[in-house]
Formats: sequence, structure tokens, C-alpha cells
Amino acid sequence: MKKRTPILLMLAFAVFLSGCANKGLLTERYEPDFYRIPRLLPDGPMDENPTFVVYGDTQVAWRVYDKFIKKENWWTWEMLIFPFYETVWLGNGVVGGVNYARRMPDYGKKTREMMRDAVYGEAKRSRADFILHTGDLVASDGRRPDHWAVFLRENKHDHPLLNEVPYVPTVGNHDRVSDRMYGRPNYEAVFEYPPFYVLEFPDMALFVVDSNLIMDWRQEIEDDMQDALFEEWFVSGDPGRPAWLERALASCDKPFKVVSMHHSPFSFGYHWTSWIKPSYGRGNPRKRRRLLRVLREQGVQVVFSGHDHIYQHNVLRNSTDDSLGVEEIHFVVSSSGGVPLRDRKSDEEMEQIRRYYLEEGFEVEPLMQEKVFHYCLVEVDSSEMRIRTFEVARDGDARPGLLEEIVVTKAE
Repeated sequence: MKKRTPILLMLAFAVFLSGCANKGLLTERYEPDFYRIPRLLPDGPMDENPTFVVYGDTQVAWRVYDKFIKKENWWTWEMLIFPFYETVWLGNGVVGGVNYARRMPDYGKKTREMMRDAVYGEAKRSRADFILHTGDLVASDGRRPDHWAVFLRENKHDHPLLNEVPYVPTVGNHDRVSDRMYGRPNYEAVFEYPPFYVLEFPDMALFVVDSNLIMDWRQEIEDDMQDALFEEWFVSGDPGRPAWLERALASCDKPFKVVSMHHSPFSFGYHWTSWIKPSYGRGNPRKRRRLLRVLREQGVQVVFSGHDHIYQHNVLRNSTDDSLGVEEIHFVVSSSGGVPLRDRKSDEEMEQIRRYYLEEGFEVEPLMQEKVFHYCLVEVDSSEMRIRTFEVARDGDARPGLLEEIVVTKAE
């Protein structure tokens, strides 16, 4: 029996490893019919103004964190019920811990399906032209085919969403597109869209950008290369050789210009310090100032983002420099595609953040911050852009409740 013990342990370890979500290529693991998402939108400028749905952050959460480690799991009345709740609580820790070791995120399926159904229902009800996703599509790590498989099964194979409604992606940090060995090839295998692109309509243009070149979460890009990529894709500072975004915005004469980027330049939520973390990128506060100047000068009115797992509506006022273009830019953070929500900041914390932005030269007003599952419905015509945000209740209401309405009018 003693001789068998090491063999049994080795077999158990082999089984464990075989169930791990390893890094690799989708194209080697699955057939194209499994992973390829049809574009569904026509090439080139569209003939009519769009109606579209906005939401983001559909990644899978970790049970060990959300159902075991979080302090709210400790200080509850259920903890007084012994031994039942403690058994469930410890079970979440053990099972969640094993899945974390296997690199298989395992929590939030019900809320992801709830949001998927709500977004799909709105797209059908409103006859939306497309769905704009604000990033973090994949389960947790875009380098791992099994993580993409979760997203694809839930939205393409077990549900018609991705097959029936045009799906417009924004690259998020969990999608790991900066990783050239696995992350970028996997993203390109799933979507026909590059990390930077423009969709044009009669009175609106949507500019989708990859903010991971600025917010290098996993430090996958050397500082010098990160600076060079910023000047290549965002702001060059050289009128003779403008960056991609500078050229795209300057060549656009649409009355409404919208940008989608995963990391919002302004947040009053959990990730409000992202732009000032040295580990994310060298000189990011300066890059933010350069980027925002271009957005103002070129007349961008709305920036959609994700990343914070909460709803936010913040407005940047243009009162410090009258020479710049638009009077205000709306920063809408829509990031509750099923991932567990984060707590909103207190009024005192939000005031401290507002003062920090003011010291940096930005007059930013937080108009709304709500810890709710939600999506945005955007309707554009020749005179205005209307953004309505709907709260999705956990009981699955047929028509979610209106949370906020933003109306952006055409500049005279």
C-alpha cells in the first residue's frame, strides 16, 4: 500500500494539472465555428444614425474572494448558525481556493446571464444597431483559451446574443491584448476588430481605443516602448506626424464624437488612482493631460469606459481654458456586465477626489455614482444624442428602471 501512495498522488496531481486553464491559443484548442464572432456590421460608413446598447466587464469572478475572503462574509448573522453556514463558508474557501490554483474563475454566472438577457432584450426591443462592450470580455485572462470559452459558451453557444446582434468590443485589461504570444492572437481569433478602429454614421463617429497601452496593468511593455506607443496611437505632439487618434478625430466632421476606452480618464470609484500609479506607466498624469487636451480640441462630447464595476457619470467642465473646443465632456462608466459590483465611494471620499482633480487643473463634477447592475441605451439623431441608463433588477424585470438620462445637443 505504501508503494502505491506516491503513484496515487502523482495521478491525482496529473488530473489536477489537466484541469488547469493553461495559456495557449484558441486556434489550436477549438474549431473556428466555436470561437469566431461574426462582425454583422457592414464595412465602411453606415447610412443611418445608430441606436446602440453600452455595457462592460463580463469577466468571471473568483469564489474564494467574493464568497470567502471578503470581510462581509465574516460579519453576518449567518455566521452564528453553526455548523451549517460555516460549512458553506469553508466550502467556498476550499473549492474557490482550488479553482484559483487551477486558474479557473468560478463565480457570478447568474448575474452574467441576467445582464446578458437584459442587454439582449433591450437590443431586440429597441432594434439596436449594435452593442458596445467597454472591455474585460474574457473570463479573467485572455491568454488562456478556457477563459475565452466561458464567454463564448455563455453568449454564443448557449444564447443567440453574439450570433444575432452586432457586437463591438473595446479591449480591457483582462483581455491581455498586450501579450503578443497568446493574448493578442486569441483576441484576433474571436473578433474581426483591431484594438483601434472607427465606426462612422451620418452624424456620429465612434472611436474605439486600447487604453492598455497607457494603463500597463501587468507591466508587459517597457517604459520607452510605452511612451512610443502613446505617441503613435494617442498624442504625438508633432503636427507633422500626428498620432492615430489625433488624425482620426481631426479628419472627422461629424457633430457627435464618442470615444470608448476601458480605463476612464476620470473616476470617482475604486480605480480612481490608476492614472497616477507609477507601476502602470511612466508619466501617465502628463499623458492624461495631453490626451484630454486633444479630446477637448477635437470636440469629443462623450467617453464610455468600464473597469470600475459600478455606474458613474462624471463631467469635465471647460472653464479654465476658453480656447479649447467643447464646453464639457461626459465620462460615462458602464461596467456591470455581471461581475460583482464594488462599493461606491462616500461623499467625503468623492469630495477629496474632486479636489485632487481640481489641483491637477481639471474641473470634474461627479453627477452620479450607483452600485447597480445596468446598461446604457444610446440614440443619435441629427440634433442630439440621448443616453438613458437603466438599472437591471435582480428579479429580472421585463423593462429595467430608468436610472439617468443624459442629453447631448449638437454644437451650434
